[in-house]
Amino acid sequence: MGLGRKDVALIVFLLLPLTSFYLSNTSSVGHLFLMSSAGVFIVSVLLYFEARKKADIGLEAFLSTQFIGLVLGQVESLVGLILFVLLAAVLTAWLPDSVVEGRLAATMGTILYTISIVLLTYWVVEPKQKASRRKKLKKTKYLVSALSIPNWDPDKVLGGDCEDLRKNSAKLNNESKMQNIVPLFQAVSYHLPRLDKVFLLVSKSVINLKWERLKPVEREFIENYLMVKGVVVPESAFKAKMKAFLLKLSECTGRPILIRWHDGQRESLGTGTEVLEFEVVPAGDFDDIEECRRAIKKALGELLEREGGEITFDITSGKSLVSVAMAIEAIREECQAEYVKQGIQDVEPEESLYRVDLDVYSVRDLLNEVAKSLNRKL
Repeated sequence: MGLGRKDVALIVFLLLPLTSFYLSNTSSVGHLFLMSSAGVFIVSVLLYFEARKKADIGLEAFLSTQFIGLVLGQVESLVGLILFVLLAAVLTAWLPDSVVEGRLAATMGTILYTISIVLLTYWVVEPKQKASRRKKLKKTKYLVSALSIPNWDPDKVLGGDCEDLRKNSAKLNNESKMQNIVPLFQAVSYHLPRLDKVFLLVSKSVINLKWERLKPVEREFIENYLMVKGVVVPESAFKAKMKAFLLKLSECTGRPILIRWHDGQRESLGTGTEVLEFEVVPAGDFDDIEECRRAIKKALGELLEREGGEITFDITSGKSLVSVAMAIEAIREECQAEYVKQGIQDVEPEESLYRVDLDVYSVRDLLNEVAKSLNRKL
């Protein structure tokens, strides 16, 4: 492929300081190199700001994704090869030698020259975020989801129609209040044909849910629902409410559920064939991203490496940082991520669930979310 106008300009700009560097062996060569590098640096700064107005990606993201490939030698063009050679020469020979020999002018010129290479490359590339058609959300064997504090109404959910739950019907919602367990119901419904296991990340505050947080009428509804089903009512409010929901889910899906509680207990709910397994994963504090990541790795273990393509991280529920933790693991292990649009009602799960395309450019957004959370704490 021929060189474009920008490619030619880039090569010319970078050859000017290079020519002065090898112009002579006199003592003035360092100052000549510094002046030519400074001139190219000024031009590169101006061209960078011109390109930044048109580019989708900032310099920081460009350095961490595309430019690093040049340093590693992942070049695919003549210009890329030239840049790689120049960078190698600067970083391994010119800069170290000028520093060791105490040549201040040459050192400053080399630093300006290196920065110019980066800025001019940005100008030539004008990095764009890859625009691609959104990939279809694939049904997978494993689903990972975080559980928000279960403040849903028992009478609406447990007493609701299965189709209404599957479609997030407006009948379920009290004015502006959304039933925050419905996204999980919809996600399970979508993946059901291939789904084998669901991992539920649960925080300490959710596990320690007290009956006092529920209205007396809500507790009575849950207890009556369980007793009618012939199920013993547990002392834990969290267990009771989740057990009632899973019984409803089993009834609607026609699949029995094996649940592994956070305390090690195992329990079977519902009847039918093709057991659907749920594992409650204690994730500690949802405001501690590293604690959440450790919980994910411990629970999924080798499954992440062995069957990463069969894992979907649902980042709908829970707090922002646990969603960030799941998104990071999805990127690292090349898993699928999804989100349930909770504001959409009376539609099939296929219309309310969508795939979240995560890539290296998403890391900056994830870090911004972490920074916001930390700022709220300070």
